[in-house]
Amino acid sequence: MTREEKYVIAAIRAVVNEIAPPKAPSDLDWERAARLAVKHSVGNLFCYAVEKMEEIPQEILARLVEYKKKAVLREATQEIELSILRKKFNAAGIRFMPLKGILLKSHYPKPDMRMMGDIDILFDVTRAEEVREIMQGMGYTACKFATSGGTDVYQKPPIMNLELHRALLSRPKEWVPHFSDAWDRAVQKDGCEYTMTPEDYYVFLIAHLLKHYVGYGTGIRSVLDVWVCLSAMEFDEEVLKARFEALGITEFVGNIEALSRVWFGDAESSPLLDEMGDFIIMSGVYGEKLTGIMARTVATDSAKSEYFFRRLFLKREVMVDEFPILKKHPAMLPLCWVSRLGKRAFRKETITREMQIMQTVDGDKASALQSLHKRVGIKESMFQE
Repeated sequence: MTREEKYVIAAIRAVVNEIAPPKAPSDLDWERAARLAVKHSVGNLFCYAVEKMEEIPQEILARLVEYKKKAVLREATQEIELSILRKKFNAAGIRFMPLKGILLKSHYPKPDMRMMGDIDILFDVTRAEEVREIMQGMGYTACKFATSGGTDVYQKPPIMNLELHRALLSRPKEWVPHFSDAWDRAVQKDGCEYTMTPEDYYVFLIAHLLKHYVGYGTGIRSVLDVWVCLSAMEFDEEVLKARFEALGITEFVGNIEALSRVWFGDAESSPLLDEMGDFIIMSGVYGEKLTGIMARTVATDSAKSEYFFRRLFLKREVMVDEFPILKKHPAMLPLCWVSRLGKRAFRKETITREMQIMQTVDGDKASALQSLHKRVGIKESMFQE
């Protein structure tokens, strides 16, 4: 890691552990450090650590302070909107279950320290039309309305993004049965609101992290979430062990937990954890498109042509979100390919970006990335779907 990467992680470690932040190296590139923190959606945490330091350039500090103010405003707005949504769902008798960051933020020293791009909620899929009416009545616009096990996405500018999940997971398909009984083990909290058991919450958090990790990559914040869960929550370890073994991710879980203890605790690192950490830092919080392409490029001698083929002819499991008719009529997949290609052919910026990525795909790099995935405990089927 670079000194900037090391310092950002050390500064965040101090904030979440509520200890004094370390002194910055005299040759620290503050601009690079601040950019890294913002890229990984931990800019507000970094600001908490450095805002009283005299050595940070004032123009960089001003940007970080502004970033922190926006994080505080976003968290407050999200909490208000969720409160309204709770009342409306309860009044309508619609079961719902908040997920991910909206719950995890209570375990951070301050809730705004766990920044969220959107609010994720699992809801009773049989009430989808009523939910749609409620959301539109609250001023939200649906930019994606799923018809199967996907996610209904709603937006209300300038801040609010809501992802209403019809199911916890729709991919990879080998995992879907393990998350299809989410409501069966859910604990009723208040009215129609439910919450996961600590074990279910943590398993889902890890599964979601891993989905991003093998997709486009993940970031520092995801590793921090693991550390916060391990530090603040109590689990039935036997239940966790059985769930992770059933998912086939026991080795990966051990490695990502070990990395979280290295970064935010006082554990010793290892060459494999260092390599894993470098990959995560390179990715950023939501990862890069190229990362996912590299992970899915099988034939190193024909990486570019394979990528082009994969982008043109997506699997039916992926296409069904855009073309729901495939659920009942899978034989129409070729026609849907043609339709999809026709829609995208007129998007010049999309085609340009795809061509740029295709020129960047490198077979040797793809092979190296896949090797790392396997060494940290990820089965090939998980990143080839």
